[in-house]
Amino acid sequence: MNTPIKETTSQGFAQNDDKGHITFDHLDFDAVGTHHFFVKEVIGKDEDVIYDATVAKADITITKDVHDTFNALVSNVTYTNKVFTNTIKDLKGTDVTLTFHKMLHGRDLKDGEFMFALFEETDQGNLFYGFATNDAKGNITFDHLTFDQAGTHKFFVQEVIGKDTSITYDNLIARATVTLEKVIGSTENHLKATVTYGDDIIFDNTVTPET
Repeated sequence: MNTPIKETTSQGFAQNDDKGHITFDHLDFDAVGTHHFFVKEVIGKDEDVIYDATVAKADITITKDVHDTFNALVSNVTYTNKVFTNTIKDLKGTDVTLTFHKMLHGRDLKDGEFMFALFEETDQGNLFYGFATNDAKGNITFDHLTFDQAGTHKFFVQEVIGKDTSITYDNLIARATVTLEKVIGSTENHLKATVTYGDDIIFDNTVTPET
């Protein structure tokens, strides 16, 4: 009787086809007996995939079919856990808030007094994101900037020039770079955002009293 193949004896590798079939063919046997096989998925390097730890098993029983003039070997295969399931991880996006500042010389700053426009520099030109106004403490906040992919985004802010002739407006172009890094998790990936501001993010306006 043929000694069953030990489970630690490698029989080779196979890849799935486009229908999901994984085929190990040309397994040859020349004697009766029972052979115990198992299949494991080779863990790949794709960080977006959850690989399957299933151990699929196949027991092959070889028996002798006796005839008058010849004998033949007949195989019977019994499977256990024959489906491998892989899952693409979700990538959790993130929201970013950009904060710039406003100073007014000559009198107190009022909430919502000045308007600012946010743009992103892209290969297709400058993309307008929206407006924001200052609060009474001089903060200019662009919030809920949503990102769902890793990458780098370069933004700039300009003050919208008003019509108050007693105010000298600022032509500053304030810049901020948002870098988004994919952080790998066991079941879900997420984005980590880092904001780097340019050298000057303070808009200075001066009030000149009318004479």
